[in-house]
Amino acid sequence: MYYEKIIYEDPRFPLNVLPYYESAGRHTRLITRNPSYHEQVEILYFLDGETAVVVKDKTYNCKKGDTVIVNPHELHTLYKISGNVVYHCIMIDAVLLSAKNDITNEKYIKPFENHEIIFNNFIRDEELGKCINALVDEMIKKESCYELAVKAQIYSILTILTRKYAAGSMTTKEKEKNLKNLHLVEKSMDYIRANLKNRITLGDIAKHLSISEYYFARTFKSHTGMTVFEYVEEMRIATAKKLLTESDMSISEIASACGYNDPSYFSKTFKDHTGMTPKEYTRI
Repeated sequence: MYYEKIIYEDPRFPLNVLPYYESAGRHTRLITRNPSYHEQVEILYFLDGETAVVVKDKTYNCKKGDTVIVNPHELHTLYKISGNVVYHCIMIDAVLLSAKNDITNEKYIKPFENHEIIFNNFIRDEELGKCINALVDEMIKKESCYELAVKAQIYSILTILTRKYAAGSMTTKEKEKNLKNLHLVEKSMDYIRANLKNRITLGDIAKHLSISEYYFARTFKSHTGMTVFEYVEEMRIATAKKLLTESDMSISEIASACGYNDPSYFSKTFKDHTGMTPKEYTRI
């Protein structure tokens, strides 16, 4: 997990449009992006393949025509399920839409800019899809006055989202609490990654964070959709994959480095997660 600082090609036009294409792998549940969060609204629009998008504690299975809206400071990640995954990723900074002394700015843009409005995460809407495709097309071609055309599409997208898919609002106090809890989860993940080879208990992490075990466990689950121990297991398997392909360590050494004292149990767990033994995985 990490805070993702978005860099724009031109700070005067704070918008990123990234087309993604990923060939199908041999296995399901391959992580394609590390869990992250940021201050911008992110729009994911899927064109092909099947992908699971996890936003906080919810998982959405997405295919062609589906849209996922990631609100500011929502922890999220993607898992490839099947097919050649093709999708557009659009990062919108509300500053792009700001205008002084304008009623639309006061009524609609400011709440968007201040992260006060929350949109539904999963959407299937043909009109919205057309606007997203038109925006991406303008950004790719960059014809005369494309910036105006892009802003027009963003306003259309924001109109559709606000009219049809506004899930609620968030007060300043709620935003502060959410961000505080997000930082707790981030610190806990840092601790877990640093101690993968050791025995990790809920009490150890809670003590490290100076909070109660109950509060920590509930907060972690609400932001990630996983229990702490499910996350520990995922990180151990992810680390094992990396070591199996990028190091000369033996399987026993890798098992120990990932917190498994019994190589046989490591091999069984690895196969449960990947569909193959560690030795088979090295032959990919």
